[in-house]
Amino acid sequence: MRIPTLLVVVGCVIALCGCVPLAQNINARNAATHEAAARIAARNGDWETARQQYAQALTNARLAHAGAAEEGRLGYEYGRVLGITCNYHLAEEMLQSARQLAHQVDGPEYLPLLELALLAEHRQRPQQALKYFHELEPYLDNSQLAAGHAKGVADVRRRYASVLVATGDEIGATAQRTKATALEAANAGSSEEGSFTPYGSACAASLQAN
Repeated sequence: MRIPTLLVVVGCVIALCGCVPLAQNINARNAATHEAAARIAARNGDWETARQQYAQALTNARLAHAGAAEEGRLGYEYGRVLGITCNYHLAEEMLQSARQLAHQVDGPEYLPLLELALLAEHRQRPQQALKYFHELEPYLDNSQLAAGHAKGVADVRRRYASVLVATGDEIGATAQRTKATALEAANAGSSEEGSFTPYGSACAASLQAN
């Protein structure tokens, strides 16, 4: 009786081992499907649907053990959409997590860092925004990044300047505006960059004070 019992146990273990990668593959496909739906919804300005779909995409990516880079990328997009729909606390948490994950894999940490600065600025927290912009400045000074995205970096410097004005640093603001103007002049053929994330533009009434 013991041998058949042992065979049954071994068979069950083998079956379970086979199910794990299968489940992960299904979760990975589901993550991709939800992300595609989120992108379509965002393009159509349906931010609530985009929020829900990015949440599902991130959940499935985690279940699929997609890795820090993929989880960070989805968390970054989810965080931005959360901020657009005025889920500010969770937006900040997701962007902080995306930043930490980017740091782990040597990814573009400046992307979630910029969004954290813009989110704080939108929430009228200039000191918090200033902290993030200070941390962002080494990336803005990176010549390769500045040359490849001159218009975008110049626009960020002008937002940085507006935060400096809000904190009473007129000299620092002037320096940032001067750098922005010089960068655009040195890269006259630079193409236009996309607009900044429109935080707070699709708020539910119950979340506007979040």
